[in-house]
Amino acid sequence: MRPSMIFLATALLAAACSTTTGSDPDDSDNDGDQTGADDPPAPDDDVIDEAAGEDALKVINGEMPGVAVIVEFVEGLDVDETTEALADQYQLLITSRYHALGGAAFIAPDEPVADQLLVDVRVAGVFRDRAVSLSPGEAFDAEADADQAEAVSAGEFDDVVEADGAKPGDPVSLDKLRPQVRSTGWRLIHAERVPGDGSNTRVAVIDTGVDMNHPDLEGVVADSLGKDCQRRKNKTLMDLMGHGTHVSGIIAAQNNDFGMVGVAPGTRIVPVRVLNSEGSGSWSAILCGVDYVQRHASSIDVVNMSLGGTCAYPDGTPAACSGGEPLDKALRKLVSSGVTVVVAAGNDGQNADWTTPAFVDELITVSAYLDWNGSITSRDRYAHFSNWGEGVDIGAPGVRIWSTLPGKKYARWNGTSMATPFVAAAAAILVQTQHLGPAGVRDELLAAARTSYPGRGGDHPERLLLFQEQGSGCGDGVCLGDETDASCPADCGCAASSCGSPAPFGCFCDEDCAATGDCCADADICPIM
Repeated sequence: MRPSMIFLATALLAAACSTTTGSDPDDSDNDGDQTGADDPPAPDDDVIDEAAGEDALKVINGEMPGVAVIVEFVEGLDVDETTEALADQYQLLITSRYHALGGAAFIAPDEPVADQLLVDVRVAGVFRDRAVSLSPGEAFDAEADADQAEAVSAGEFDDVVEADGAKPGDPVSLDKLRPQVRSTGWRLIHAERVPGDGSNTRVAVIDTGVDMNHPDLEGVVADSLGKDCQRRKNKTLMDLMGHGTHVSGIIAAQNNDFGMVGVAPGTRIVPVRVLNSEGSGSWSAILCGVDYVQRHASSIDVVNMSLGGTCAYPDGTPAACSGGEPLDKALRKLVSSGVTVVVAAGNDGQNADWTTPAFVDELITVSAYLDWNGSITSRDRYAHFSNWGEGVDIGAPGVRIWSTLPGKKYARWNGTSMATPFVAAAAAILVQTQHLGPAGVRDELLAAARTSYPGRGGDHPERLLLFQEQGSGCGDGVCLGDETDASCPADCGCAASSCGSPAPFGCFCDEDCAATGDCCADADICPIM
C-alpha cells in the first residue's frame, strides 16, 4: 500500500512464549531491509550499544520467543554494569542500552522472569514494549480526493505536477519538477520571508532514515552524526521506506534548479533510524533514538518526530495518556537540555491528549491544515484526520505536500507527519537567527502565527504557522493574516496591497474599495483610505 498517510499507530505486546533467549538471534537474519553496496554505514556510536530494535519487534510480533520489556534503572546506577548484571542473572537478551536516560531494553525468556524484574532492587520500573507501524497508505485519500476535486472546480488548485495517469500520492521523477517548485505548504507559510536558512543548526529526524544520495539532499546529512536503532548488525542511516526522506526534504531540500526546496535548506539533518523498511518498529527503538539525541544534545538543536501512537490500557482499550512512560520522561529531559522537540499531533481524528508523545506539554505539537493553492481562502480548513484539542500548539500545511523520496523521486503525501517538519524547520531558523531555547522558540512561533483564518475554532483553537514580513508591522501598508481594519487602520483596508479576487486575508474589498468600485473588479492596487 502506498504510504501517503504517515502517522504511527501502536499495537499491544503479543502473548510471549516461554523459551529462553539468552543467545543472539541468527546473524543472517534481519528486519528484511536490503542495502546497496554504495549505502554508507551508520557512524560508530561512542558507547556499547546493541540497538537491536529488529529483535524486539520480532518478539512483539510473535516471530521470536520471549517477552520484550523496557527497564528503567534506579537513579545513579552504571548503565553498562547494571545491564550486563541483569542480563546474566535473568538470562535476558539485550536489545538497547539507554546511557543518558538510565535503563535498557531486554527480551526476557518468559512471563515469570519478566515479573521478577519488577521486584529487583536495581529496577525502578518495567514497561512492556509495543509495536509501531505506518497507517495504510490509502487511509485518508478519499477526503483529500474529494476536497481536491472541489478545489479544482473552484479554480483554487494550482499544484498539478504529476506523472501522466499517476495517482496523487504516487512518486514522480526528478525531471517532472524542472524548474524547481515551491510546495503549496511552503507558500502558505510565506517561507520566502524567512530571516535565515538554518545554517549552523542540526535537526535530528527520528524516523526511517534518510536517502542521503538523493540529488536534493546531497550534503544535507550532518557529518559523523546519526544512529541506526533497528539493526544489530550492518547498520545504516539509509531510508529504505521513504518516510524519513520525505520529512527531511520538507525541512532541508536544497535550493537549486530542480525538485523542490525545503524551508531551511541550510540546516543539517541527523538521521536517527528507528523504523524499518516496512515502516515498523518498537517503542524501545524509538527510545534508543531519543537517548542518542540526549547524548549529543550539545550538537543537535531541534528534533522532528513525525510519529507516535494512541495510549491504551493493557487490554488495548484507548486511554488518556499518563505521562509516566519512559519515552514521555525522556523527551521532557531532552527539552530541559535545550533541544526543541517538534512532534506530530496524530491522524486519528481524536483528542491529542490520547496520543503520545503529542500530549506532552513541553513539546511543540503540530496539526495538519488543508490548503490547495498556497494562499488562505474561505475553503481552507484543518484536515478531518488531524488530531485536535488544547494540547495542540500550532497548525501547519499537511495535505498533498511535495517532498523527496528515495531513488531520485518526489511525491505529495498527507498527514501531520508532513506538517511537523514545517515547524521543525522554522524552529531551526529561530535557533540560527535568535539563538533561542525551546521555550523561546515556542513563544516566537506562536507570536508570528496566524490568529484569524478560516478553519480555526472549535476543535482547532491553535494558531497557524506563518513567517511575518521582516521589519514590518502595523502601519507598513501590508495587510497580513492577523491584521484587520480594527486592529490596524493604517494598513487596512489593504493599503498598497493587491486586492484581487479573493482578496488577501484581512482585506475586505467590498467595504474598503466601495468608493472607487474598481479594486475587486480589476485587481488594481487598493487606494489608501
